[in-house]
Amino acid sequence: MMIPYLKCFLFTSTSSLIGC
Repeated sequence: MMIPYLKCFLFTSTSSLIGC
């Protein structure tokens, strides 16, 4: 199960834009 927090963190780290 992928928690929203982990996804948000990963997305922010990868995109480095806004994320959350």
